[in-house]
Amino acid sequence: MNKSALQQQIIATLEADREVAKAVLAATHEAATHAESKAENKYDTRGLEAAYLADGQRRRLYDEPMTPLDRLLAAGVLSPAQESELLAYRDTLNPAAIARQIADLQAALLRLAKNKTEHLYLAAIPTALPEVRSGIRIQNKTAS
Repeated sequence: MNKSALQQQIIATLEADREVAKAVLAATHEAATHAESKAENKYDTRGLEAAYLADGQRRRLYDEPMTPLDRLLAAGVLSPAQESELLAYRDTLNPAAIARQIADLQAALLRLAKNKTEHLYLAAIPTALPEVRSGIRIQNKTAS
């Protein structure tokens, strides 16, 4: 497969995903504004929940993606000192190094858990044969 064909396939897939997201948005908006979503009493929250869901779908489809730090900065709730501290910290991060550290830690956890999970796995399987790790006992029959 050549590069341009692959790009066209990716674009087509993304456009199809966007159309599905638009349909989901339309459905959630309809559910939020439908007459049956009107609260029947003070504890009925179907309409409110549907409105939250519709808003989330709208944000997902139309808003620009933002990192949690960008959302926090856009909210305007931080002092200038906090903003500069967080931005300075972000600038020191190396995502590739963090990913390597995570992979190393996961590998270490798997090594540590290997024996335990192996014993649990083996214990779950009923065996018809004797335990070979402890050896086979042979009884000496002596003539009486």
